[in-house]
Amino acid sequence: WRGQQLFDLIDDISVLEGTDSHLLGSIVCLTGDHVAGLNSLELVDGQQRLTTISILLECLRARFESENAQDHVQELDRLLTAKPYDGPSVPKIALDTMDSTEYRQHIKIPNPEAEAHFLNPRLRDAFANTRKWVAGQNLKDLHAFKYRLLNQAFVVRLDVSAAKDAFKL
Repeated sequence: WRGQQLFDLIDDISVLEGTDSHLLGSIVCLTGDHVAGLNSLELVDGQQRLTTISILLECLRARFESENAQDHVQELDRLLTAKPYDGPSVPKIALDTMDSTEYRQHIKIPNPEAEAHFLNPRLRDAFANTRKWVAGQNLKDLHAFKYRLLNQAFVVRLDVSAAKDAFKL
């Protein structure tokens, strides 16, 4: 998504009132055989939407961490990472090769000036725009926004077991 879609998403969540809800759309996942431990899904449709939401969650988590709001940080960590039985936490989102490395670097390097070496300008801009928006919000409004995003915004997940079915959807 570009900046316009990011800010449309933020606006859609921000204007929710009371028990209103917002459908963010659907994603289509190709599932494999379930095994012990962490299972992977291949995201066939909805990559930009899911990546944008995860960037938003990462930036909120970083802001809450800087404000020492540990309850919020822990809640967002549980959404963003998975912990296998016998290993360290791993990100739930694994982007394609180039984007995966850059995504992890954006999380570790929150300084926009240090981002000049990144190859994917859309990913760079998504992080920069989201960080700028999050930084401009007061903490009370961010708490309310996070609540709405986690409790009033929904994504429909469609799971299919064969690639041909995934592409039909």
